[in-house]
Amino acid sequence: MGLLVPPGFAANKHNKIVVSMDGRKHTVTEVPVLMDGQAIDIGIPNFIHQDYTFVPIRFVEKYGAEVSWDQKNQNCHCGSKG
Repeated sequence: MGLLVPPGFAANKHNKIVVSMDGRKHTVTEVPVLMDGQAIDIGIPNFIHQDYTFVPIRFVEKYGAEVSWDQKNQNCHCGSKG
């Protein structure tokens, strides 16, 4: 199982959306997430902002990552299960 957002695909789509982060609005490029060559629609936009791809953490957890939250330091940790 592979999780991939191909840069060429994102560049060709040019679907711009506006998101709020840190109290400011940003125009970003919406991108699909591909798993084993198939686009996965999770109902929440995945996007690229400043060369980083953003996907919901629960999506990553659903497809095999172990996710934990460190409340004290306000950090999310993702890794392989096992």
